[in-house]
Amino acid sequence: MFMADLRAHYASGGKPASRSFIYDAQKRGDIPPSTMFGGKRVWSRKAVIAMDEARFAEAAQNGKAA
Repeated sequence: MFMADLRAHYASGGKPASRSFIYDAQKRGDIPPSTMFGGKRVWSRKAVIAMDEARFAEAAQNGKAA
C-alpha cells in the first residue's frame, strides 16, 4: 500500500487520514513498519489488514470500540 492507499483505508467522515496519523499509528505499533520501494514508502497490504482484523477481534472480545 502506498501512503495514499493507507490514508484512504483509515479515512474518517469522508476525509483521508492525515500523514501524521499514519506515522503516529506506525510508532504505536497499530500499523506495520513501512519500507522504501522505488523512492516511495510502502506498507504490506496483508500485514495492515491482518493487524486491523486482530485489533477489531480483540475489541469485540473485550466489548470495546476499536
